[in-house]
Amino acid sequence: GGGTAAKRRAAVRRRPRAAAASRVCASVGVSVRCAVLVGKEVWVVARDTGSILVHDAMSATVAHTILSLHHLILTMAVVPRQADTNGQAARETVWCGTEGGALLLYDAQTRALTRELSRGHAGGVQCIAPQRPLSTAPGAPVGGGSGGLLVVTGGSDRKLCVWTARGVLKRSFVGHTQAVRCVLVLGAHIWSGADDATLRVWDLAHAIFQLAQSEACVATLRSEHTGSVRALLASGPGHVLSASEDGSVCKWVGAPTFACVQRVGCAGQPTALLPMGRRVWVCCGRTAGIEVRDVLTLALRDTLRGGADGRAGAVAAIRVSAVERRVAWTWVPGEPSAVVWEREEAETRVSADEYSEALAQADALRAAQDEHHEALAAVREAARGAALRGLCTRAALARELEAALELCAAQAREHERLQREFMEQQAADLAEQRELQLLCEQLERRADAQQDAHARELDAGAAREAALERELERVRAERDSARAELDGLKHDASAAFVERDLLRLQGTQLRLELDDSRHQVHCLRRAESASAVAVAGAGQAPPVLESVGAASSSTAPPSPPPPLRADRSMPVLGAGRCGTQDDSVPQQRRRAHEPAHQRAARLQMLAAASAAPPPTAVE
Repeated sequence: GGGTAAKRRAAVRRRPRAAAASRVCASVGVSVRCAVLVGKEVWVVARDTGSILVHDAMSATVAHTILSLHHLILTMAVVPRQADTNGQAARETVWCGTEGGALLLYDAQTRALTRELSRGHAGGVQCIAPQRPLSTAPGAPVGGGSGGLLVVTGGSDRKLCVWTARGVLKRSFVGHTQAVRCVLVLGAHIWSGADDATLRVWDLAHAIFQLAQSEACVATLRSEHTGSVRALLASGPGHVLSASEDGSVCKWVGAPTFACVQRVGCAGQPTALLPMGRRVWVCCGRTAGIEVRDVLTLALRDTLRGGADGRAGAVAAIRVSAVERRVAWTWVPGEPSAVVWEREEAETRVSADEYSEALAQADALRAAQDEHHEALAAVREAARGAALRGLCTRAALARELEAALELCAAQAREHERLQREFMEQQAADLAEQRELQLLCEQLERRADAQQDAHARELDAGAAREAALERELERVRAERDSARAELDGLKHDASAAFVERDLLRLQGTQLRLELDDSRHQVHCLRRAESASAVAVAGAGQAPPVLESVGAASSSTAPPSPPPPLRADRSMPVLGAGRCGTQDDSVPQQRRRAHEPAHQRAARLQMLAAASAAPPPTAVE
């Protein structure tokens, strides 16, 4: 029965559509930096002025201008409206990424700036991707409360930021080595492409539940692309298309393998991917135009050329009966205009015979459906009996659950009691900790006071030590001066000793000369005595002897001279000399040349010494 129903369903499938026609329907005279579709309007950022121009999506006429004077907008995206905590539907929000890293949030209906986020990125925001709802009714708000939709942004600072739709930063991901150019939220994963020619897949749960950063990146895809990855697009269940500046478009399969299943080359450098029903438009740059490829097989179906065709930014899909009309805007950065494309796909009409055959097939399907309903009713009766048995089992389980709940309640009460005791013990511990802290503070203050006193004592000791050092320096100076003075006195004493030795030497010489003189006088007296004896025998007295005798008679007999004492320090000159006339010859020769005054003084000394008798030692 199932195979027959499948054949019948295949027989009434709609026939393939006729070939689609794409044409240029309008041209916008503005240099476009970026654009986004907001309802039935297209918001365009003018490259020369930086303002946001609001155009009608179909006619391309300007309806409004939004000034953005302080920020240079690089990219835009529309975040679907959400239901807030009060159940009221919020409006759609247009997120604008700027060159300075700030995010501007505009209300899609009033076109007013509602918020500015500036703490996410440190560089320019290059891409914005909101999380798409899985299934919602047309025009109905999605999400609600704190667990609403998320918005992912990528920037030149090589970082991805995950925000809530209300502008709260949830998490940041770091892994790319160059600027992030595109981002896509697909299911429970975030896909990102960057200038480092790699794609990275991140786990969205790490942003929602604040898990570890080291496990956030679940895959790094770097083998297929060699240039900057500029665009990402979801195609079919679990498949992602990526476009790179190396001229390739790759098709990737999602979790758990994250492998490349297909790779095709393009005529130019793909910079954007635009979904157009069963086709995908690949914008291949300024000269290569737009390649129309099948979204499933990536087979080339057509090539569009005309006007500025380097990048696609917004898509509007409107269905009118059997004709599907799609409008796309494309532009090249730096070109003075943008091109509006229109694509129509018409279905073939059904003939009367084909319509009758379709009605017969529909009646057969209704009969098969009735049979299926009858079988389903029998199954429902059997299920009802099983449900009754299940209810009995559930009642028994409910009673067991009540007993278990009572036990849990008792355990909860015991837990509360233990928790109260724990809190009381913790309060006591805190009080004791405060007392210990106060005691520690007092001990610290005492220690500080003791340290201050010790420091003062050290300063006083240092001062005393400095005073003692100064006193020691003064004593050393006095000692040095005393030593210098003592050295002077020693020098003076040495000079006095030398002078004394000289005087002793002179005295010794004078004594020797006196002894010689006395010896001569003694010799003269002996000679005189001998001559006096001779004269007395002759009866004549020489005048010399008479004068001498008179002098001798007139004077009293002299006392004997003191005995000569030899100085221990100086040798006695002339000791042991014999008193002969030959011994005085050298002295007589010297005296012959001596001055007159010295001679007179010497004679006076001799005269004074002649009065005394000669010493016993000489005799």
